[in-house]
Amino acid sequence: MVSEDGALVLLSGGQDSATCLAWALDQYSVVETVGYDYGQRHRVELDCRAMIRRRLASLQPAWAKRLGDDHTINLPALGEISDTALTRDVYPVHARIRKSLGEMTRKLSDTASQ
Repeated sequence: MVSEDGALVLLSGGQDSATCLAWALDQYSVVETVGYDYGQRHRVELDCRAMIRRRLASLQPAWAKRLGDDHTINLPALGEISDTALTRDVYPVHARIRKSLGEMTRKLSDTASQ
């Protein structure tokens, strides 16, 4: 039995959220999707969202009727305030840590040899 309630699915464009969308289309009379664009470096999943919606709708006519609007929420501020590999190249941070560890190791070796 299909619920008369609607659902909102966070569709990132990945396999897990696509599976959740298929489940919701099977369970609810209207399903809308939302995605967040926060300036992620690897946009391939975000860019796949429209194709996933089209392909799922083509699998079953009932799903096509239930699939509602798609919404993309732009959150560039998240990318500006976060320092993660999702939004920027953080390898220089790792290089600094390796350099610091190397310096500490040398100091310990120097101290131990005295």
